[in-house]
Amino acid sequence: MSPPSSPSPPTDGSSSTLSALTRGPFIRVTLANFTFFICFASFFLLPQYLRGLGATNDEIGDIFAVFGLTAIPLTPLVGMLVDRYRRRPVFLFGAMLMFASSTAFAFVDHLSPVLYLLRALQGAAFACCFTAATTLAVDLAPPDRRAQALGIFGVFTLITHGVAVTIAEFIVARFGFDGLFYVAPLWCIVAALCFIGVPETHRGHAWKKGSSLVKLVFNPAIFPAFGVSVLAGAGFGVALTFVPVLGEVIQIEHVSVFFLAYTAAAIAIRILGGRLADLYGRRTVAFPSLLLLGLAVVSLGLIQGQGGLAMAGLLFGAGHGLLYPALNALVVDACEVSDRGKGMALYNASFNLGITSGTIVFGRVAEAEGYATMFFAAGVTVLAGLLLFRIRPPRDT
Repeated sequence: MSPPSSPSPPTDGSSSTLSALTRGPFIRVTLANFTFFICFASFFLLPQYLRGLGATNDEIGDIFAVFGLTAIPLTPLVGMLVDRYRRRPVFLFGAMLMFASSTAFAFVDHLSPVLYLLRALQGAAFACCFTAATTLAVDLAPPDRRAQALGIFGVFTLITHGVAVTIAEFIVARFGFDGLFYVAPLWCIVAALCFIGVPETHRGHAWKKGSSLVKLVFNPAIFPAFGVSVLAGAGFGVALTFVPVLGEVIQIEHVSVFFLAYTAAAIAIRILGGRLADLYGRRTVAFPSLLLLGLAVVSLGLIQGQGGLAMAGLLFGAGHGLLYPALNALVVDACEVSDRGKGMALYNASFNLGITSGTIVFGRVAEAEGYATMFFAAGVTVLAGLLLFRIRPPRDT
């Protein structure tokens, strides 16, 4: 493979100023991920479409779970690819795959196995794009501002969760879901164009002896973070999957209020507290964040109106806004540079494993026992991560 045409940005972390996070390459990869996620987050409304096709709660959960069942095993493999070769081609392939699979939903007008196939293709696209983008973002971040960098990168991702759903509701109200399926994928084209201008930070290298996914998973410095991520992902996935359907049940017209409140809280707390995990330790920040996230999920089963949904969104955003980058930074700290892609991939895969298992299990709980019981059980699952921290706390670096 020929060397990159542009010089690689420094990756030794020599610069510790905020300007190191706002220079061209870091911003471009962040914007590429942002535009990709607008397409991805537009499909948070897919449960409404599936409900209109006659899907039950467990069928909705299963269709959404296929996304994760594909992304989870593929994500570590993608991590190995970006470590062995390069970041940019993997992202570009994923963006084009997301464009094609998302547009194809416009041609499915009844419950069909094709829906499972399209969600699987979206899961594969997500594994490629998110792993490549997050790994490149870490490459460009100074080590002493790693959590802050991941927080800034994540802020742009979080913005899509509110903005994309709001735009999607507008499109669906005026043009139906077919309109959404034609418009949302166009963001993947924008993402690819943004990413083309990002220089490679990694030329690839031979496999290292002893460098394996299993070794990383059981690294005592980080494997509890993977477990906590699974539990937190379960509650996160339940909220994002079933809030749109809950809104119909309790007759809330605009469920985007939850996503907007969640997004606003997460962004605010990352801007105001972006360096907390860098200054005080990853675990110190992750512990109370996990508590907030669990309580937020439990509260979703108790709300009766739009105001309550907004308050739950604020609590949810505050918890997730600090938890995700703190755990992410902990994992990266413990990885060698040659294992960075695999470490990022395993972290993302563990969170997606929680999302996937949560939608499968708790979708059936909702079908059998109702939404209040489902959200309570999902929230308790998140809070179980507190016990994991106490039994085997991950090591702060």
